[in-house]
Amino acid sequence: MATNLFTLEQNKVNYTGLAARNLTQLIRMRKKTLVTMFDNYSNSQHRSAEIAIIKGIRFIDDAQAINPNMTWFMLESLSQSIIWIMGAENKYDLTQLVPTIREKVRIIINCGNETNTNPFKNEVSTIINVSDLTQAVRTAFLYAAVGETVVFSPACGEKKQIIENANRFIKAVNEL
Repeated sequence: MATNLFTLEQNKVNYTGLAARNLTQLIRMRKKTLVTMFDNYSNSQHRSAEIAIIKGIRFIDDAQAINPNMTWFMLESLSQSIIWIMGAENKYDLTQLVPTIREKVRIIINCGNETNTNPFKNEVSTIINVSDLTQAVRTAFLYAAVGETVVFSPACGEKKQIIENANRFIKAVNEL
């Protein structure tokens, strides 16, 4: 074997080793970043926050769920039967939620436009339209059974509305 070929082979091995080491460090760094990101995400205020358990019914504030993907994540994370309080004017396509709604949601309470619930008409037996969040919480409490979870996860809205909506939900729950 010629000496120059040995040097080329050795460099190739060295560069491959360096690339593998750099890739390992990058993956480790990304893993740490992802863990931190998801820790921050799940600890966010008004994101999957348990407000109270009243007479065996759990109330969860997920006001930060201002799009269907965030609502899907919330609904998927629960194992018990759900009463879902959804938001007002929805500009998103909610059909992506249909399989989860079919499997996990017993009742939908809609605070707003009745067309929001159109994709779910054949998926749940009960859809109730109300005019405000206080009425939604009271209705959910009346219909809920022990062991069920009432989730306020609007699937629509704007960031500037999150705190106001969350505070209204929390106040209504605390007034039960």
